[in-house]
Amino acid sequence: MTTVTLGGREYDIIALSPNKADIWREKVRLTLANFTGITEDEKNTESEKPDVTKAASKMFDDIFNMACKAPEIIRDLLFEYSPAVAADKARLMDESNDEELVEGFVVCARKAFPFGKLLSLARSGFATT
Repeated sequence: MTTVTLGGREYDIIALSPNKADIWREKVRLTLANFTGITEDEKNTESEKPDVTKAASKMFDDIFNMACKAPEIIRDLLFEYSPAVAADKARLMDESNDEELVEGFVVCARKAFPFGKLLSLARSGFATT
């Protein structure tokens, strides 16, 4: 369990069960995939190389749109992850700030995507090569 301070109050962020974490990770994946503008079918189809100028412009638009929407996306994912934080959503939307909410999201992401612990396990010699 990790404690985060949002809007001056402390919240305990617990690790989700594997089933719940899988659902939340898929929500993260789908949310971020929406910004590419490329469907799964388009990824799997061979086509001629796109015009470089169009591709660069689209990439810039995607990055810009994602950057503009990132705080909202991160808030939504934080509220979805933690019922305790979600129960206080109205207050947090008035009294916290995006920086705090991003920090809360990072705690949730570390719980759901335990890459650091997996790397430590691999370095300890547990994993075989």
